[in-house]
Amino acid sequence: MSSPTMISLEEGSEIKNVAANLLPCRIHHDGPVDPVGAYWKPVSNPDDSKEAYFRGRKLKGKTLPLPPGYRGVVVERAADELKKETPLSTDGQGAHDDDVVAMETVGAMRVTGKFDDMVIWSHESMATAAADPYIHDFEDENSDKTK
Repeated sequence: MSSPTMISLEEGSEIKNVAANLLPCRIHHDGPVDPVGAYWKPVSNPDDSKEAYFRGRKLKGKTLPLPPGYRGVVVERAADELKKETPLSTDGQGAHDDDVVAMETVGAMRVTGKFDDMVIWSHESMATAAADPYIHDFEDENSDKTK
């Protein structure tokens, strides 16, 4: 199956605020996990950092706001649909009955959550912009937009 050439976002009325976390790990599971609190219990420190343990590994987190002009969303895949394109004929007048009409797959995503900042986690100690490309990019984007 080929990937959709276009993605549409559908926003409902019940979009909840969620916490976004970027973890330095690979999890071979893509289904629900309930209750999450049994596995993930981050705590805030006085120095504005966060600390958590995941599968026995100590993690330190840094909360960074999204750069101005960016929006964080959580999406779920909705059913794909086919959209009919109207081709132009060679004379530029529009489609004729004998023209071939292409079908384009439209990928639909449903927005289920939103966030304004993200916690970027690293092993054992707080990551810095020099060592972590995500922190570097967040801080670089934020500083470019405020100049």
